[in-house]
Amino acid sequence: RRRCSDGGGSEADSRTRAQADTGVLGMVALLLSIKRKDGARALWAGTAASLFLVSNPIIQFSVYESLKALRMKAKVANRPGRGPAVSLSAAEGFLFGALAKAVATFATYPLQVAQSKLRAEGGTRKGGKSESAATLDCILEMWAEGGMKQCFAGIEAKLAQTVLTAAFVFAIYETALRNVNRVLNPKAAAAAAAAAAAGRR
Repeated sequence: RRRCSDGGGSEADSRTRAQADTGVLGMVALLLSIKRKDGARALWAGTAASLFLVSNPIIQFSVYESLKALRMKAKVANRPGRGPAVSLSAAEGFLFGALAKAVATFATYPLQVAQSKLRAEGGTRKGGKSESAATLDCILEMWAEGGMKQCFAGIEAKLAQTVLTAAFVFAIYETALRNVNRVLNPKAAAAAAAAAAAGRR
């Protein structure tokens, strides 16, 4: 029994050490290995091109806020005497969120495809070029090979993944915003409800 117990303990210790090696210590060892092999600059390889993808949420929220501003303006014009509208409906948030994410995905998808190709090739395409130049060359090559179809290959799956998620996020956001406004400003909410009921009569 004692031997079994000792064996189990050593096995558990081995598992613990293995987990430690694949955890923080393993990550540090990997970073140091990359630095020794390819230099410190390799730790940030692809950062410049990846920063361009920051434009995706920028485009998404810009389009969403533009659509929302237009809709809110129309709501104010259609509800004289009821006070300003504070939020969209859940359905409107869902629709505008989906449209905004679709526009952002279409605008940045060729860049994502180019980056995936460059990673798959292991940087062999670069030939001393900067990350941005190599990415641009890859996009131009895709366009020359197959035009828009090549640049947007596989976008259906990407849209199915991202657009639906964004639509639900904005629908929930607008619902939460409306409920928060009701809690924080109950008098205005009650007045708006009374004015809406009077308008229906």
